[in-house]
Order: sequence, then C-alpha cells, then structure tokens
Amino acid sequence: MFLVELFVPMSAQGTDIEALIERLALEFGGATAHVRTPADGLWHGQALEKEPIGIIEVMTRELDREWWRKLRADLEARFEQDEILIRATSCETI
Repeated sequence: MFLVELFVPMSAQGTDIEALIERLALEFGGATAHVRTPADGLWHGQALEKEPIGIIEVMTRELDREWWRKLRADLEARFEQDEILIRATSCETI
C-alpha cells in the first residue's frame, strides 16, 4: 500500500482543487484534501518565496509511476508552476 501526497498551490492561476480531488477520488476510490487552512510553502529560488498550499492524499495498492508523472506534468502546466511535489510513502493499514 502507498500513501501518495500532492502538494498543490492554492493561489496559482487555473487552480481548480475541487476538480482535482474528484478526479483522484474517482480514480482511486477516495481522496483526502487538507485545503481549508492552507499550509505555507516556503522555498528559496532566486529569492525566498512563500505560497499557500493544500495537500491531497490518496491511498493505492500499486504505484503507477508513469501515471503520476503525467498527472504532475499536467498540473504543472495547468497551474503554471515550475514544479508540483508529489511524493509516495510505503505504508500499511491497520
């Protein structure tokens, strides 16, 4: 089992978080979104930058890396982002 987390910008142009959550829920049978109180993403590029982010979680038995790479590329283009972080962690349900 894998827990996949998507870190998505809340203020980016073209951001439609609800549509993304629905897409993931249909694909994987459910999704959890932490978007009501966005976290602050902070990173250093040319200068120190800060952006509100939401985190969407999905659990899946198999990790189709190519599917997730395509989704990431689609989100980066749609949200006009240099990079969208998607990470997967191996886990077990209890």
